[in-house]
Amino acid sequence: LRNFSRPGSSRSAGRWVTGCFPVCFTTCASTFGSIGPGVWPYLPSAMSCAGWQIIFQRPNFTFIIACVPTIAESILPRAISLLVQRYPELKLQVFDTGARQIERYVEDGEANFGIVPLPDKGREFEMTPLVDDPLVAVVAASDPFAKLREVRFADLADRPLIAFKAGVSVRNALDLAAREAGIVLTPQFELLHLHPIGGMVQEGLGIAVLPSMAMPMGGLPGLVSIPIVAPRLSRRIGIIRLKGEGFSPAAKRFLTILTSTMDEHNKPNEHVPLIQR
Repeated sequence: LRNFSRPGSSRSAGRWVTGCFPVCFTTCASTFGSIGPGVWPYLPSAMSCAGWQIIFQRPNFTFIIACVPTIAESILPRAISLLVQRYPELKLQVFDTGARQIERYVEDGEANFGIVPLPDKGREFEMTPLVDDPLVAVVAASDPFAKLREVRFADLADRPLIAFKAGVSVRNALDLAAREAGIVLTPQFELLHLHPIGGMVQEGLGIAVLPSMAMPMGGLPGLVSIPIVAPRLSRRIGIIRLKGEGFSPAAKRFLTILTSTMDEHNKPNEHVPLIQR
């Protein structure tokens, strides 16, 4: 139910209609989806006299996600596959892009929610933590580190480092951890995207620090991921949405599946190196 004649009138419509027919409507923003059959004969003329235009929408399972590429590639396909089994009519759009752009998509209402490394401050977002994503050292299978079960963070300072460019969330987490540990890390190579970093590592040009959820990288065999210790590094992955926005049943089910898929994906990296062949 919407009024197109004056600003703010959809809120007035909500108060007017729910006051007149409190048990006949469920509201979501300015749309009323469930209308009692007893009201149908009277509603069009009543709304017409009040100057309102009526739009009836049947419930659907359509939503839009914005997601960082490391998760969009490795985690999201499996989670969506499981969700479609429950909601075969699901229609979904995914914007895979950087965290800052995702925040803008959510702020502007272009995405229902975003899957990102959670920002330090909530700003105008509701934040729902999902999992901690450990950062791992990634080397070529021929690298001396490849035989290690874990690597100390300080040991990375002596190796050629291949890193994301400054400003990318993974790089921000790495730089913050280095400052807190009093370690100086100076990347020899800086890139914007994940797969070029993997390609550089594959050629033996250095070591990279990447999210464990980025592994394995499709099309790049021969990479080994090793847990980092002293300290252990991670980033908190979660959902951001505008404050006051809820989740549809399909979205709630999706978040449950997504969390489970993330947990399952991270299990092998907690104990032994992951060798990608």
